[in-house]
Amino acid sequence: MPVGRIQYAFLKPLSFLEFLDAIGEVKIRNKIESLSQNNLPSKIIHEHILSFIKLYSIIGGMPAVVYEYIHSRDIKRCLNVQIIIIQTYRDDFGKYASKVKYKYLQKIFYGVPKMVGKKFKYSNIDRDMQSRDLKEALILLEKAGVVFRVKHTSGNGLPLEAGAKENVFKTVFLDIGLMQNICGLNSDIFLASDEDFIKINGGAIAEQFVAQELLNYQDHYRQPSLYYWVREAKSSNAEVDYVIPCCSKALPIEVKSGKTGTLKSMHLYLKKAGLLIGVKISQLPFDDTLPIISIPFYAIKKIPELISSYVYK
Repeated sequence: MPVGRIQYAFLKPLSFLEFLDAIGEVKIRNKIESLSQNNLPSKIIHEHILSFIKLYSIIGGMPAVVYEYIHSRDIKRCLNVQIIIIQTYRDDFGKYASKVKYKYLQKIFYGVPKMVGKKFKYSNIDRDMQSRDLKEALILLEKAGVVFRVKHTSGNGLPLEAGAKENVFKTVFLDIGLMQNICGLNSDIFLASDEDFIKINGGAIAEQFVAQELLNYQDHYRQPSLYYWVREAKSSNAEVDYVIPCCSKALPIEVKSGKTGTLKSMHLYLKKAGLLIGVKISQLPFDDTLPIISIPFYAIKKIPELISSYVYK
């Protein structure tokens, strides 16, 4: 390998904003891009943008699927393209793995979409398979960019990797559309209301969406990474969905699929880490009530800008 002569770039599916561009909703993208504390969308526009979150969550960001939607506007045809992509991935495993390893790759590939938002346990993939074999398959799919590990971090400061534990993690999938297809969700899901849709599958859709957006807006020339915080105790458990570096601090992010829900874990983490600000991502509009700022799903790219005016001490 000629050191210093090769440039690596980590490509991902289309982000939500890129998706809006692709389907011709440039005005909506521009509205999101111009969002600030002094320039917030009206309630009607806010609800309208959320309807595109639902559309994106079904179609996903795989270019071939988005291309099909642009030309046919047919959800069922888009789901069929997803099936083709899934089958192609599955068949491709045989080119790079022995018959023995092939079955482990399949187990991880089809298992991860059903475990989004949950602590990863090899026994939940298949109790009859050795964890070391499944672990090797997981690492291979990570290297291929098909699955991403969300590592537990102490979150005491930056860099987050310094406080990470390799054996405690969650996983997210390559693409939200492929994830839902593997989980067996079909075109009938489009009939669900925009508010109820994001709650389907126990909120896993919301966690996958946020993870995919956070990955998309990282430096494309660096290996992508995601972290979360968890405290497991006999008396009480606490978990913050994601922790990211932002404004030279660790920023905790809680994902809420509904419009209600307690934030006890967030408050516990803020106190433990000595932080003043956390972020809640939900269907609710922007709200800068401290210490937890509320940001809608569609404005994840704007997080650094929206919180930059608040002083970390």
